[in-house]
This record gives sequence, structure tokens and C-alpha cells, in this order.
Amino acid sequence: MDKVKKAGIVKNATSISKQLLLGAIFLVSTLFIETVTFLLLGFNALPQYLILDVSIILIIIGIVLLIPFFKIQQTVFAIIIIIQIFLSYTNVTLYNIFGTIVTVDMINLVAEAVTAVELSVINITLVSVFVFIAIAYIAGNIIFSKSFKNVKTIKNTNKIKIALLTVICFLSIQFVGYNSYIDQVENFNSTSVYAFIGDDALLYDTLIFEAESLKKFGTFGFYFQDINSTLFNLEKDKAEKIVAANEYLDAGVNSTIGDYTGISEDNNLIVIMAESLEWYAIDEELTPTLYEMSQNNVSVNNYYSKSKTNISEAFGFLGSHPLTQGFASVLPGAAKLNKNNFDYSLPNLLKNDGYEGINYLINHKKHFYKRNETHNNFGFNDIFDISDFVVKDSKINYWGDWPLDSEFFKGAIETIAPAELENPFFNWITTMSMHGPYDGNYRLADYLDQIDASNWVNALSGTADENHLKNYQAAVMDLDRAVEYLLEELENRNLLETTTIAIYADHETYYHDLGLKIKGIDKADYQNPEVYRVPFIIYDDNLPSMQITDFACPYDIMPTLMDLFGISYNTNMYMGNSVFIEDENSQVFLSLTGGVFNKTIFTINGTDIISQGALDSTNKEEFLQSLEDLLRKVIKFNDLYCYNLFR
Repeated sequence: MDKVKKAGIVKNATSISKQLLLGAIFLVSTLFIETVTFLLLGFNALPQYLILDVSIILIIIGIVLLIPFFKIQQTVFAIIIIIQIFLSYTNVTLYNIFGTIVTVDMINLVAEAVTAVELSVINITLVSVFVFIAIAYIAGNIIFSKSFKNVKTIKNTNKIKIALLTVICFLSIQFVGYNSYIDQVENFNSTSVYAFIGDDALLYDTLIFEAESLKKFGTFGFYFQDINSTLFNLEKDKAEKIVAANEYLDAGVNSTIGDYTGISEDNNLIVIMAESLEWYAIDEELTPTLYEMSQNNVSVNNYYSKSKTNISEAFGFLGSHPLTQGFASVLPGAAKLNKNNFDYSLPNLLKNDGYEGINYLINHKKHFYKRNETHNNFGFNDIFDISDFVVKDSKINYWGDWPLDSEFFKGAIETIAPAELENPFFNWITTMSMHGPYDGNYRLADYLDQIDASNWVNALSGTADENHLKNYQAAVMDLDRAVEYLLEELENRNLLETTTIAIYADHETYYHDLGLKIKGIDKADYQNPEVYRVPFIIYDDNLPSMQITDFACPYDIMPTLMDLFGISYNTNMYMGNSVFIEDENSQVFLSLTGGVFNKTIFTINGTDIISQGALDSTNKEEFLQSLEDLLRKVIKFNDLYCYNLFR
């Protein structure tokens, strides 16, 4: 009897050792994957707050080891490892393209991401590395399991005691992890005189610099907080946030009256958000209409945008955006743009002034970014996509097979520029045919022939991107043709003299790194603001020709239009300023895809400052103060959205 009892105790002790070893293997594996990821990202091998990262891993280990079945424990650990590997690959890919990383909020864009993924962004070598790590982990676990297979199950009278010992052991792991977590969170560094910049406690609370947060807090530390803030953060300090946000709105002042305030009052308004439009593609010979507008109308020459299309779009008619990646969120802790009050939006303000039309048109599919769920709530009367009009060659067979913007304008012209209305109209157009990839589009054949017959010089001639640039240039020529057609139709309908047209780009040409290559900027130098300088042009017969050189960004689109149309507004309701008001131009722009910058200075985290020119202490101090003010404002606006406080 004593032998059986002793054998049972040995067996159960071995079982505990087996599970502890399983947890140890998981811990080492997660840190190994993290090290590989961090090195690929160009970070240090391990996060600054390693104890925080490890504490979360220990909590996970303690929870999983409480599961009574070993094979289930193995399976759960393997699933977590695979998720970590997927996040690591995606983070390295996104960081190399955009300077950003995956967040929980991006679950709202899964459908769009699946639709838009294409082979040029898949790094086979990187995939192979992470697949090898996953296979190695699974194979190692199989070998590990077999090494313990000879242990026989023996009945004994000490099962309750052993089970209790097991629970105590694994709860102790959780206890150590939890207390390490609390100790680390309560002892973050603060290395700055500013409230936000350099304060790691605030960085952890907001995760506003996402890549920097990953770098400091580690994979598990970052995503634990990301899940917590995205799913459960709305109730935290809710009453105080609402009071502070309302006080912020009450402190706002009326917008400044400038030299051009109200000059476009009662004009029709057409806004064209041009997909991936770049200055380098506006050519006197190949795009004469856009070139003429840029030279003889209003050209905002230092307009910078580093935003995804939907974010740039929202800035244009909302004047702000919360710290989320999509229009409509399924997550409980994120702002619900499909449910909020938007009386302050550009469509609603113009609707209140008696404007007609107020339609949103896109040369794509309206469900992309869930526009069909949100844009009516933003104030647009109708949401139209390419399926609502008769457009030549409109079938999209694959990602990159874009119908021409010029054909879309022709098919939708009665909606874009309606004749014989009693009141002025407002319509919004988002273009598509300049979207990458630029591998070829049969619809652009005529433009390609024109390029061959022209004096245009291909700056990437002789490189792998020679045809990419040529195809992109052809697509911009089609936008030029679309705008030319629009101007002709407005003149034929006696509407041109009373119509304001604003054209702005959503972002740079990031496909194939065309923007970088044309501007002679190495991919590693993505923190050069010149990468993100794109067109913003205004056509209006009431305005003189102007070349505006002050810094401008997506924050300024809507305030500029409100200024021209004589709409007085509370300056604390919008992020930016009118480009026509001297000494009130925006100072810095925070990109939701990573980074804060102006014309010459860029920072990815608020502490590492990169300047394209001489940076003296005064310029640095001014930039940091502007950054500090902007961070306060961005967080305040996020609260306004989350608690639906705009009025």
C-alpha cells in the first residue's frame, strides 16, 4: 500500500513538473518571438518595461495551467503563440509600409484588409521565418509530450491534496505576475516637463503613440492594455471626462473673420477627395487642367497628409476624428460614428443653410469602410457608388482593376452638378482610379499612348518601377480629364461662376514606394515630412490666384470651407483652422498611422525628434509645445466622440 501511495505522489509531482515545464517553454517561446520581432522592427531586443511584459505572460500561464487537461493546456498555449506570430508578421509589415502596428480597433477594418491585400505586400522570407518558428514550437511540444508518456496513472488517496497543491502553485504564478504588473504600472518613468510627452504612465493609459507603446511595454503589455482600453475604458473616469469635455466646448470662441470670409457664400460646393494624388504627377503637358488650377487658382503648397482614406475623408466633412481606425466600430469601448450626433458636420451645416443635393459619391463600392452605414448619419442625403450610375467598363474584377474617374463623372454628372435647382447644392466625390497597385489597367491605354508621344520623362526609367510610375501618371491624367469634363459641364449649365471646387489628396502614393522613390527619399527615412506633402487646390472665381506656403493638414479642410462660405463656428468644435486666416495656421499634425509632424520636423514618439533642417532649442521647444497642445486636444476630441458630446 505504501508503494502505491508513494508512486501516486511521484506521478502527481511529475505531472505538476510537466505542466510547469510547459509554462516555462511558453514563456521562453513568447520572449524569443518578441526578440525576433523587435529586431526586425529596428527596436532593442526586449521592451523597456520587460517586467510588465513578463508579468502579463505569467498571468496567462497561471490561468491556462488551471485547466485540468494537459492537452487542452498545450492547445491553448499553441493558439496564443500562433496569434503572437501573426501579430508579429503583421506588425513588421505595417511598420515597414506605414510606420504603424496592429491594434484591436483594426478589427473594424478586417473586411477591407482582406479585400485590399495583394502579393506585393507579402514578404515571403518573413512569412517563412515566422512559419518556421510556429512549426518549431508545435514540434517541440509534441516531443515534450512524448518524453512524459511513460508515467503511469496510479490511484491514490492524495489526489485532493495534490490538486490543491497544483492550484496553489499555479495561483502563485498568477499572484507573482499580477503584483509585478501593478508594481510596474505604478512606477513608470516620466522624463519630461510636459504632461504628455515623455510620461510613460500617460503613454500606457492612452497608447497614443502605438509603435512606441509596443517598443516600451512589449507585445503582451501593449495588447493587454489595448484590449482593456478598447473594450472597457469608456466607464473609466467617465463623469470627469464629460465635465472636462463640456468645459472645453464652452471655452471655445467664434471663428476669426478674415479677408476671404464669406466670399463663396451661396456658391455651389463640390469637394473632390483625390485618391493618392501627388504634386509630381501634375504636369503642364499631361494634366493641363490640374496644372492650370494649381498655378492660377488657390494652391496650398505645404499641405501634408499621412492618413488612411477614410480618415482623410472624415476630416474633410467632420473637421475631426476619434482615435479609431474606422467609421463604424463593433467594439464597446470605441466611438460609434454611425450613432453620434453630427449637427456640426459640413453636410448638416450646409443643409441648415438651405443647400440641396448634399450627396456622397464614390467611384467604388459604398459598403467599403461601411460608408453605407455611417454617411447618412454624417448628414448626406444619399450615398451613391459606381453601381448607381451607367459607367463604361465599371466591373471591378480584382483589386487594382479600377473604373476610370472620368467615366464615373460622366455617368454621375446629373447628380454631381444638377441644373435648375432653386438653391445652391453641395456634393462630395471620392475618386478611385489612382489607387494602387499600378500594375496595369487596360482602360488607361489611350493615356499611355499620349505619354509615349509626349515630352514626359519617366524618373524611374530603367528600374523595376518604370511601368508602375507610367501607369500611375496615366491614372492622374484620367483625373485631369474628369475635372476638365466637370468644368465644361458646369460652364454649359451656367454654374461655373457660382461653384467652388475643392480638390485634396487623401495621402501619398505608398504603393510600390513610388512617392519615396520619386522624391529621392530612402524608405528608412519615412520620418521626412516631404513624403507626405500632397495637393490641396481650390477653384473659385471669387478668389484671387494664391500660392499658400504655410503648413496645412487634413484638420484644416473643413474650417477652410466654412470660412469661405461664411459659416461662423466654435473653434473648439474643430481640430484645425482656415488656411486663409493669417497667424492661425495649424502647427502640427498627428497621424493615426503613426507620427506627429510639420513641414520640417517629425517625431514618432514625442521624444525622438528628427528635423530636415537646423533645429535650435527655440524651434524644438515650439514644436514640443505645439505637440503637447495637440495631444491634449486629440484626447479631448476622442472623449467628445466617445460620449457623443458635440453640440
